[in-house]
Amino acid sequence: MDEIVKRYESDGLKGFAVFIVGFEKKGAIEQLAEKHDIKIPLVILKGGKMDEALRTYRINLNAANTIFVSKSNRVLFKRVNATAETFGGIEAAVKGMLGK
Repeated sequence: MDEIVKRYESDGLKGFAVFIVGFEKKGAIEQLAEKHDIKIPLVILKGGKMDEALRTYRINLNAANTIFVSKSNRVLFKRVNATAETFGGIEAAVKGMLGK
């Protein structure tokens, strides 16, 4: 996701990653960001697995990941369990959102 945000940052694209773990994992997440030169914000949900955002955005706790592409607080695209092979669809959704 970080690479897609970097590619379209000049078009106003922003992104972030949310981790559903306790704050005791903060150091490991910071190391991950440094190791892979990740520039998007990496966020830990304050409420962990009980955080209201999980219900609001219908996040499946059993999924490896969930990717949203949104504009003006409207979700335009959602993918669960994205892999390197399926990121092309995510980038296509970003391009569509940006009118490219």
